[in-house]
Amino acid sequence: MTKDQIYKYFADKIYEKSGIHYPETNYYQLDSRLNALTKYLDANSLEEMFQKFKAHPSQELLNYLIDLATNNETSFFRDRSPFHAIVEMAKEAKKTTTSSLQPFRVWSAASSNGQESYSILMALKEKAPEVFSGGGMKLLATDIKQECLNRTSEGFYNHLEVQRGLPAALMIKYFKKMEDERWQAKPELRDLIKTEKLNLFADSYNVDKMDVIFCRNVLIYQTMENKIEIVKKLERCLKPGGYLILGSSENLMGISENFERERIQDCTCYKIPAVTSAASVSA
Repeated sequence: MTKDQIYKYFADKIYEKSGIHYPETNYYQLDSRLNALTKYLDANSLEEMFQKFKAHPSQELLNYLIDLATNNETSFFRDRSPFHAIVEMAKEAKKTTTSSLQPFRVWSAASSNGQESYSILMALKEKAPEVFSGGGMKLLATDIKQECLNRTSEGFYNHLEVQRGLPAALMIKYFKKMEDERWQAKPELRDLIKTEKLNLFADSYNVDKMDVIFCRNVLIYQTMENKIEIVKKLERCLKPGGYLILGSSENLMGISENFERERIQDCTCYKIPAVTSAASVSA
């Protein structure tokens, strides 16, 4: 087989299992991923790796392929504006909630190694501490990779990772330096996070109604058909008046008309009106 045919085979496999779309013009993005798979299978060439993969396409191999295809590039307080926005959303929710025992629920979808989840909690601890009283605060972190979820639960980050976006004052306040030079998030943050493995493309969402959903830099890797389906499922998981926060280069144009676009603290957010949310639930 030609190189392009092999790349198409793996691009189709990745799309089938995760919805991540590699068009032919982006096959070059598979280079490093398939090189890693070649080493993993102890093959001497792309062709030999392909033959080994086809001969024994185990679930373990498929999981490894999807792990390679998933971009886990992240940092603390990445793009910053969403973390300012969620403070305002939390304050609004605290004022308008009908019960003081109702928790403020946030979902970090495609949470990678947990930096987003911990950034959300630190932003709220610093600027909206009232959200932790009464019903408290609950944060769900989901990802397609179990390794990422394990790291989120454990809260360990090396020196390079904590230097990426994490202010020194917050690092000292919320993290503990370990003997191996890593830093670990303190229990006051770790204990607030529940992790769950979830494929946003293929799985159904058994998720409580959320006040805010962070789903950043996911839709850009999906086809339009998949974007529409994912957003429909996310919408069903939002409370009336809940917010969806996408990546800075993403929007809902042509995907959904059920959200109201709002600008909060320099962050473009998408709010589900109560009437639309109720209609979605009844449907």
